[in-house]
Amino acid sequence: MPAIALTDHNRLTGAIRFYEKAKTLDIKPVIGAEIDVENGYHLTLLCKNKQGYSNLCCLITDAHLSNRGKAPIAAKKTLAKYNDGLIAFSGCDKGELPVLVNNGRIDDAKIASDFYRTVYGEDFFIELIRYPQREYMSNSFQLIELAREKGLPVVATNNVHYANMDRYRIKELLNAIDQNIPVSQLKGFRTVEQYLKSAKEMNELFSDIPEAIDMTEEIAGRCNFEPELGKLYFPGFDVPKGESESSYLSKIALKGAKKRYEILSPQVIERLQYELTTIEKLGFCGYFLVVWDIVRWAKARNIRCQARGSAVDSLVVYALGISTIDPVMPNLLFERFMHELRREPPDIDLDIDRRRRDEVRDYVYDRYGAENVSCIGTINTYMARGAIRDAGKALQLPEDTIDEACAGIHWLSAAQLLQKMDTRPELRNGNIYRRPEMAEFFKLCASIDCFPKHLSVHLGGLLISKRKLSEMIPLEWSSGGDIISQYDKDDIEKLGIVKMDLLALPTLTVIEDTITNIRKNRNIDINLDNIDRNDPQAFAMLREGGTIGTFQLESPAQREMAGRLLPDRYEDIIISISLVRPGPLKSNMDKDYLPRRHKKKSVTYLHPKLENALDETLGVILYQEQVLKVAHDLAGMSYAEADGFRRAMTHDRSGEEMENMRESFISSAAKNGVNREISEKVFEQLAAFAAYGFCKAHAAAYAELAYQTLWLKCHYPAEFFAAILSNQPMGYYPPRVLLAEAKRSGVKILPLDINNSCRNYSVEGDSIRIGLMQLKGI
Repeated sequence: MPAIALTDHNRLTGAIRFYEKAKTLDIKPVIGAEIDVENGYHLTLLCKNKQGYSNLCCLITDAHLSNRGKAPIAAKKTLAKYNDGLIAFSGCDKGELPVLVNNGRIDDAKIASDFYRTVYGEDFFIELIRYPQREYMSNSFQLIELAREKGLPVVATNNVHYANMDRYRIKELLNAIDQNIPVSQLKGFRTVEQYLKSAKEMNELFSDIPEAIDMTEEIAGRCNFEPELGKLYFPGFDVPKGESESSYLSKIALKGAKKRYEILSPQVIERLQYELTTIEKLGFCGYFLVVWDIVRWAKARNIRCQARGSAVDSLVVYALGISTIDPVMPNLLFERFMHELRREPPDIDLDIDRRRRDEVRDYVYDRYGAENVSCIGTINTYMARGAIRDAGKALQLPEDTIDEACAGIHWLSAAQLLQKMDTRPELRNGNIYRRPEMAEFFKLCASIDCFPKHLSVHLGGLLISKRKLSEMIPLEWSSGGDIISQYDKDDIEKLGIVKMDLLALPTLTVIEDTITNIRKNRNIDINLDNIDRNDPQAFAMLREGGTIGTFQLESPAQREMAGRLLPDRYEDIIISISLVRPGPLKSNMDKDYLPRRHKKKSVTYLHPKLENALDETLGVILYQEQVLKVAHDLAGMSYAEADGFRRAMTHDRSGEEMENMRESFISSAAKNGVNREISEKVFEQLAAFAAYGFCKAHAAAYAELAYQTLWLKCHYPAEFFAAILSNQPMGYYPPRVLLAEAKRSGVKILPLDINNSCRNYSVEGDSIRIGLMQLKGI
C-alpha cells in the first residue's frame, strides 16, 4: 500500500498520530477530513500542501465556532474562502451529488457539480463507492454518467470505517453509543463492506472503469503535506524600542537577580549568563518574556502565582520572579529543566490562586488576542468501567448485570479485565467474568479499550501563538463554553505550539485568606518570605503528626513518615515529599535512607566520586537531579548528556537498548578512572531509580507551600482553619475532620448565627464562626 488517507468527521483529532504511524510503516500519509456542509451533506477534503492544511483547519474551526450548541456546518461561502491547497471529493452516499442523483434530481446535481468545480477547479472529483447492494451499484453508474457529461474526473474509494470486516460490530456498537440508542434501533444504510479492501478487491469492483482506480494514485501524488513536527512556534512579545527579545530578557533578568541577592557573587553571575546564553541559542527568549509578563501582571494585582516543576531549577526563572525558590543555594541543576541537546518546547507550570485564576486567563486572552489563544483539548478514552457501562447500555444488558460487572473495578483498562480476573482480589471475588454467556461481551468491551470517548478541556493548559491559531490547528467549542484545540497536549507538543499551564491551586487561596484573616483579626501583616524556615514549634507539630489541613503533609502516609523521619529542618520537608511516593516506598528507599539518617547505619558510597552528588541524601539516590550529577561525576558526561541519559532510562527500552546504554556508561566511567564492577553497580542503581525518581525542584516548590501552611496552622490556627473550611472542597479530608482538627488545635467552633455569620467561615478572636455557606441553597 503506497498511500493511505485519514478523513475523520468534522475534525482532525487523529491526524498527527496517523501521520507518524504511517511514516513508521513507510506508507505515505494523506491528511484530510469529511465535513458537513449546508443541508447536512458530506464533503471529503484532502490536503495537498501546507496552505491546504491551514485552510482545512480554518474551515473546520469556522464550522464549529459558527454553530455553537449545534452540529458543525461549513457554509458554501466558507468553502470558497478556504479552498486553496485542497482536493475535494463529492462524498459518500450522504454527499450532495450522490443524494441528488439518487433522488432523481439530475439537474440540481449538475448545478451542484458546477459550484464545486468553480470552487476547487481541477481538484474536484466525483467519488465512486461500490458495495454489492444493487442501489449502490446503480448510484455509481449514474454518477459516472454525470461525471462524463460534465467533464469531471472520477475516483474510486470505499468509505472505509474499519480495517477488517470482523470489526463491523465494533463500528455498530460505537454508532449506537454515539447516538445514545440501543444497537437494535440503529437506522439508515448498514453494511459490512466498509473495510479496507485490498487492491485486488478494488480492481475487481471497478473493472469497468479502471481510470477511477488509477486516479487514486494520481491524487496521492498531489497530496504532499508534511507537518513540520519539531519546529517550534513561540508567542510574540513586544519589547521596548531598541531592544531585542534576548537583550531585554538579559536586562530584566539581571535587574531581578540584583533584587534577589544583596551581592551578586561570581557563581550567580556565571550561572545567570550561562542560562541566558542557552535560552538565546534555543530561541526561547520570547517564551520567558511572556511567562514573566503574566506573572508580573498577576503579582501587581496581588494574585498569588508561582512556578512549580523542573522550571524551579532555573536561576533565570527565579530572577524574573516566576519562581520563589533560589536554585543556587540547594544546587539545583538548570540542565534538568533545559539544555541545548534537548530541543523541546520549554514548560513552565504556574500555580495560581484558584479564586483568581480566571482573571489571569482573561488577561492572556486580552494581551495576546482571542484569536491567538485557546484552551487545550484532552481526549478521554475508554477504560474498563466506561466500556462496560456504555457497551452494556447499547446492548441492552440489565442494569444489575452492568453494576455487577463494574463493582470493584477502579483504574483498570478494558483489555486487562479478563487478563487480571484471577489475580486482582476485587475481580477474583466475582464470577461474572467467568460466565460463558458474558465472554463475548467482555471481548467486545476490550475491543474498544483506549478508544476516544469524548473531548474535554485540559485543566490548566493554554495555547498562545503569534498568529491565528485556527490557521495552525482546528478548534471547537467545549461543552463548558471554552474554545479548545482538537489536538491533545501530546500532539500540540509535536506540532511545536507552545503551551502555558495556568493551574488553579486552592492552597494559594487558603494562604491568601489566612493572611487576610490575620490582618483583620489581629491587625498583623504577615510576610511569609520573612518567617523562620526552621521554626521549632512548627517542626514539633510536624513530628507529632499534627498536619491535617496542610499542603502535601496531611496524608496518613506523610504523617507516618514524619514520625519515622523526625524532621527538624526545612530540607527534611523536601526529603519527605520525595520519599512518600509510590515508587520510592515500593522500592523500600525509605528503609535505606532512614537508618542512615538516624545513624543506625553508616553512610557509604560505592565510589568517592559519588559523594558530591549524594552527600545531601546520605548516599541514597533520591532526586532526578542526582542522576545527572552521578553521570557527570562518575562517567564524565556533561550535564546535558547526563539529562539525555536520565530521560532515556525512564522510557521503555528493549534489552538490547539497555545493554548498549550500560556499556556506554561503563565505558565512559572507565575513561574517568572507575573500574567496571563499581560502574556496573552504579548503573543498576540508576536504572532502578529512573522508574520512580522525583524532581527535586518540584519537591522544593511544594515544600515551600507545605511549610507555609504548617507555620500558619501552628501559629494562627483559627485564621488558618477558617480559610481552609471556606475553600472546600480541597485537600485530603472532609469538613467534619477539619472541624475536629481545629478543636484539637484549641479553636472553639461557634454555631451559625443569623446576625453574626458571614457567607464564609469567619474568625472571632480565637474562635471560628460557621458560615452561611453550610446551609443548603445559600
